[in-house]
Amino acid sequence: MDAESFGARIIVSSRSENGGGFFTGHARLSNVEFVNTGQKGYFELDDARFSITYSDTGTVSSIKPSYVKGCAFHDGFSPAIGLFGANGMIIENNVIHHTVKHAIWTTSVNTTIRGNLAVLNIWTESYEAAIEAFEATNLTLLDNAVSASERMCYHVPGTECDSGNAGKYINNIGHSCLIGTGLFPHDANVHSCTRLANFSLWKNHDYGLYYNNYPNTKLTDNMVIENGVNIFSMVVGPSSLEHQYDNKFAFVANTLIVGRTSSFSCSDNGLHSPLGGINGGMVGLTWTTFTSGSNNAPVYPLAGIMAYPAIGGTMHVSDVTFAYFQTSCPNQTDYAIATNEGNDDGNHPLIIERATLEFVDDALKVFIHRPNTEKINSADCVDMDCDAKKKTILTDLDGSFLGKQASVISQSEFEWDVNPVRGLGDYRIPKELLTDFVTGARLDVNSIAKKRGIIRNENCTLRADWQGWLCQGLDYLVLTIESMDADTETRRLSPVAIVAHYGEGYIDLINGPQDHGWCAGYTCRKRLSTFQAVVAAGHNFDMFFTSTSPQHSRYLLLDASESQAVRICAYYSQPNRLDVYHDGTYVLPKNAAYTPTGAMVLKRETYEGQYMPNVNTDASGTNYINIKTGIICFIVKSPRVIEIKTAEVIMVAFGLPMMTVDDFFGQNLVQNLAAFLSIPYSKIRIVNIINEQSSSGRHKRETFAGDKTTIEVEIGNLPSSEINGTGSGVDLSHEELMNISYTLQNEIQSGTNISDVLNTTILSTSIANPLPSPGSEEWASFNPKTSRYVIYNPVQRFEFHTALTPASEGSQFSVQPVLKFLDENGYLVVVGSAENEWQVTASIHPGSGYPWAVLNGNVTVSFVNGFANFTDLSISHMGYGYILDFIISAPTVAQHWNLSSEPFDVPGRKISASQNISGIVIQNDPTKVILDLIDAISLQKIENIAWTGHTWNVTASLVSENSYGTLTGTLSTTFNPSTGKATFSNLNFTAIGPNYIKYHILSEPAWYDEIYIGVIHVMSSSHVNMVVEKTADIILKFPQDYNQYLSTETARSEFHQLVGQYFANKNPDTQITGISSRPGSIVVTITVDGTTYNVNATLFSICDDIESQTPFNFSSTTMYLSSYMVVDGVSYYGVTCGPKSSTETTQSLHPVIWAAIGVTSILILVALIIFILWKCKAYHKTKTHDNDKISYLGGYQKTVERQLLFENSFTSLRGEMISPPPLGTQLSEKYPKRIRSPLNRIQVTPHPLSQF
Repeated sequence: MDAESFGARIIVSSRSENGGGFFTGHARLSNVEFVNTGQKGYFELDDARFSITYSDTGTVSSIKPSYVKGCAFHDGFSPAIGLFGANGMIIENNVIHHTVKHAIWTTSVNTTIRGNLAVLNIWTESYEAAIEAFEATNLTLLDNAVSASERMCYHVPGTECDSGNAGKYINNIGHSCLIGTGLFPHDANVHSCTRLANFSLWKNHDYGLYYNNYPNTKLTDNMVIENGVNIFSMVVGPSSLEHQYDNKFAFVANTLIVGRTSSFSCSDNGLHSPLGGINGGMVGLTWTTFTSGSNNAPVYPLAGIMAYPAIGGTMHVSDVTFAYFQTSCPNQTDYAIATNEGNDDGNHPLIIERATLEFVDDALKVFIHRPNTEKINSADCVDMDCDAKKKTILTDLDGSFLGKQASVISQSEFEWDVNPVRGLGDYRIPKELLTDFVTGARLDVNSIAKKRGIIRNENCTLRADWQGWLCQGLDYLVLTIESMDADTETRRLSPVAIVAHYGEGYIDLINGPQDHGWCAGYTCRKRLSTFQAVVAAGHNFDMFFTSTSPQHSRYLLLDASESQAVRICAYYSQPNRLDVYHDGTYVLPKNAAYTPTGAMVLKRETYEGQYMPNVNTDASGTNYINIKTGIICFIVKSPRVIEIKTAEVIMVAFGLPMMTVDDFFGQNLVQNLAAFLSIPYSKIRIVNIINEQSSSGRHKRETFAGDKTTIEVEIGNLPSSEINGTGSGVDLSHEELMNISYTLQNEIQSGTNISDVLNTTILSTSIANPLPSPGSEEWASFNPKTSRYVIYNPVQRFEFHTALTPASEGSQFSVQPVLKFLDENGYLVVVGSAENEWQVTASIHPGSGYPWAVLNGNVTVSFVNGFANFTDLSISHMGYGYILDFIISAPTVAQHWNLSSEPFDVPGRKISASQNISGIVIQNDPTKVILDLIDAISLQKIENIAWTGHTWNVTASLVSENSYGTLTGTLSTTFNPSTGKATFSNLNFTAIGPNYIKYHILSEPAWYDEIYIGVIHVMSSSHVNMVVEKTADIILKFPQDYNQYLSTETARSEFHQLVGQYFANKNPDTQITGISSRPGSIVVTITVDGTTYNVNATLFSICDDIESQTPFNFSSTTMYLSSYMVVDGVSYYGVTCGPKSSTETTQSLHPVIWAAIGVTSILILVALIIFILWKCKAYHKTKTHDNDKISYLGGYQKTVERQLLFENSFTSLRGEMISPPPLGTQLSEKYPKRIRSPLNRIQVTPHPLSQF
């Protein structure tokens, strides 16, 4: 039974009979001892073989009472008690020892588990609890004690926080488990808030009370003592990626938290914190981790994170007693409160009040981990620390924990400009923050803020032991900053700079969370653009994104009172209108007003800061817009949410002559512009009148200084009253707005007098388009530095940037034309865009050139970056006096612009041919040869050979007749006009080797008369199945001048045919597969294939031709081969042939030299042998070191190898000595104290005197 773990069991259940009866069992068990009961491995509920199982017995009643009381279970093979569909059961006063998986397991309703003792529960998989009751409903858990469960003591559902059922869990003890009690994210909790109360948990190895679930939690009325981490909490959800927000919370209240009591034994206990970075010490409680998704515990690390931080969340600690956090064990440090070392992304506020401290060292109250530099990589936090350990707040409301009403904040500036690994320094500050908005000059960072990190005051003290700052007098809050754009994971906005205007000023940088995605087994390289900034209530802050500002952003303060507020002045890189919404309702800027016609306009300040929101007096959402600087300032108060949306509008800046405001008739400009664009008058608003040289205090009647006055006009929809609503009237779509912008751009650039259109003098026009949709390709490539206002100047000249240079007919122009537009000052005008293309079309001017000529290629191209680049224009026919016209074909309004080239001639094309042969050519076997007409310049096949109405004939002949063979067959044919090919169907070659054919091509009419030479290597029938074992490249020389005899292609072809056919016919057992020549006298390279024997025979034969001076008669000259022959790059040595040049001499030594080398080598060898023999017999002059008696070296026998090994001379072979020689003969002090033998690697005791 023990071997099989298969014991007795009791099952109480129900059954039905065929006759229709239904029977329910019941059992009352008390004072029963169960020994070796249950059956291991049968844990499924439909076949639960526990010591005792109640299954589907229904609700206990007086008629069928059931309970288990006062029983003893020990050494079982399964859970002791299982209750499944057995409602109202009482499990009371049982002693359970050594069970498997669980001691008590219930999923039933109204189970009472009271006064039970469970000891030593064996786990089988995952985190199993001695008392498993998570799926039970309305559980009563009283006066139980669990010890030594290999995983969890209790796994129970808890109670609803405010249900009044806290009394159902009373006085339950758990110790010496891995976890005292806990919940995991996969536990399907039905509560909106879960309370775990009235537990006494001590000496649990990892966690005393572990909460990791979706509902809010209240952990109250507990005692947690000497656990690795006494209380750990993680609250999950909702999704920050979906921008879901809930003010989540975790409460710890009325609880005793003890580090190490005086009875704790440092040597006997293996308890330690599972959190790193604190020397294995214990932790009272950790900051609650608020995460937007499960960390899949316990499959993955219990304290780790696998999702972005949640947006909202606050931890509240009240009426908690911390005791015995002192330096009690060496090399271990305990802390009352610590951050979660497994959370790198973001910490939410911790608020504490009414704390009691007993025997808690001040240095051990708080511990904030340093950021983990291993997370600084492209797959996690990228190039700087993530924020959890750098944006942490603990606030003591009444001074009961910190000793004074104060806050602890993390040292966000840690290793700023010190450790480059952290990627933190002034060089990471956004460039816009360091730029003067008026002059564009670079600012000294210290002129903005001299200090780094989170805002502090003179009452802040750096606590190195806490790794944070202790501050009084500042109400710290967490400000959440969200990008609501669709590309929130793919467009990086960080680092985000927060500038605090307090004291000397503070600059803090925020990186955001790490990548948590998995794409095909790799991280997705996506990071959520949601940031947590630590700010102080009642203060003003500036904020700058590093890259393009989001089009839709959201701001909120976590856990702030309604009286607490901050003012944020955020820089937005686009000039488009910014609309502020407070809890979804539009808030008009303080410096804006509505005109009687309903248009919104910005008011001019009479003094600087007139409309700036006041953080102490203005309501949440109050805002101010500075169009000139791109700054929007707004008030954020809790619990209100502020959202900023970039309006989808066109911004147009018209430059007008200087004038007074009274002289400017804005209404006329708006009316004329609306009429021109055919849009309602209400869609156009003058939002600003700018004079950069005037002061803001100028009065209305004053004349604007400077050359011009700039009027900024907004075209688009009015703000909607609700954030997801629409404006008044019919809204213009994005496409309609873009078409309006294109209309304006084209009208201005095409040279239309926009002044006439608007009935006012316009000196310049700049346009900022509506922003592309977030997540689109256009938005991904959007650059705010180049995509703000774009100046559009009218074009004054249309000209060639590069004039064309023609080529022959059918060939692309050797220089393609490039066109451009210039303004009145001769500067390039960039017309159009990728979405609003300006196009130019080229054509042959009527009456120029050949009447039927066609302009080929891409005749219509777009302007890109100001230039229209043609790339492949060509003219089909030769002709004289061609002119090309270039006319703007798009947009329509610019079609009056045209340009013509200078007259040019197109010469006839140079014609050639290409030869095609299928298969091999055999001597005296008719062969089919096909010719294609090609352009001799481009080498491209001419598809339309009848482009000029010509027909084409061709005749074939050998370049020269000789005694080796002739060319016969049908030697004339015609090119087929439909295929462009000429076919010789039966050419017959009587000579083997290279045959050079001259094709004479004539057109009709006789415009073209061309010669093309092709080579065909003819094989004999014996070559067809010849085995090629060797290929040799043979280089020969003729002494004649190459340029005199072979300067033309025809001469070279005749010469190659003569030489190639000679050697091919003389050596018929091999095949000549290639022949070429080059200058250097006449250097000929011949390629020969065949068997090794036959190729070698051919080499000898050629060598014989060199020696015998075989004549070659060419061009009325008898030529002879020079005494030179190189085979595969190596000089060939035959019987009498071979190199005679100085080059060849250097490759061979005189026999006398070789003899001298041999004699010298023998003498050296003899001398070496004599030297070795002498060494073996030699004695050292010092008699105390006798190499024949080396017993002190370990008693090794003397051999030649050992002699050479141990000798201390330059001829020694040894690497290290086994032991040094006696002191009197030791030549140096270089020997180590411990020496490892190179032979057997054993340690040898040093010589006693060697230490001196």
